[in-house]
Amino acid sequence: MQQFTATVSGHREVAPNLVRVNLTAPPRMLRGAAAGQFVFVRASSADSHEPYLRRPYSLAAFDEEAGTLALLVRVVGRGSRWIAERVEGEELDVLGPLGSGFKLDERTRHLLVVIGGERQSHLAPVLQLLAPAAAREVTITMLIEADTATNLPPPSLLPPEVEYQTATRDGSAGHRGSALDFAKNLLPWADQVLAAGDDAFLARLKQLCAKLYPLPKVQAAVERNMACGVGVCLGCAVEVQGVGYLRACVEGPVFDLDRLALLS
Repeated sequence: MQQFTATVSGHREVAPNLVRVNLTAPPRMLRGAAAGQFVFVRASSADSHEPYLRRPYSLAAFDEEAGTLALLVRVVGRGSRWIAERVEGEELDVLGPLGSGFKLDERTRHLLVVIGGERQSHLAPVLQLLAPAAAREVTITMLIEADTATNLPPPSLLPPEVEYQTATRDGSAGHRGSALDFAKNLLPWADQVLAAGDDAFLARLKQLCAKLYPLPKVQAAVERNMACGVGVCLGCAVEVQGVGYLRACVEGPVFDLDRLALLS
């Protein structure tokens, strides 16, 4: 774990209440960073402790050599709003990168990305992997769901090579229903699956995968509220079959889906 100061180099709203915050940092602070890892950002100025707790954000993009990184900040309260409103030249107090990340198998040729739940920023954990995968001529299909069209991230966030399929529960965009309606047909096609979402969504995906043979390899980023971000408070525990409870902020947030004990 490293603590460092990151400087805001720009920010823009990419969807309603979803802001991309671009930052610069000492390049050494991003050494070894991986898609799916996150940073823990102080959500107040140096002379304030309100709100007290830091906020976790996945590394939506980073360049280790240039020392640049980007966060997707969904504005839901005081802390996220304060971070999203920082302007160019202002500084943020950051811990990280933290946790475990996704690993793209070198043998992968057909990559399926499945994003679920209601939070727009679920997309962030997988973004960094997409361009390198496309550069390797991996065929990529992304399935993403939201409650309504305004909560879908724009396709402009993705490399043009990614096939982008959407689903909304109210039918205002794409398929009416769940992204998993598509997933059940595409899972046999994929030789690697990356997923992100809440426990209920991941449990349904796991049930679909269990019906297939051979069982597909699925890596999933879990969603947990985090108080400390460094494994001390145990508030982000995840039940793992055969192991017990592990911490999303240290051993996670990316796990093998078939090992997770999830309640739908």
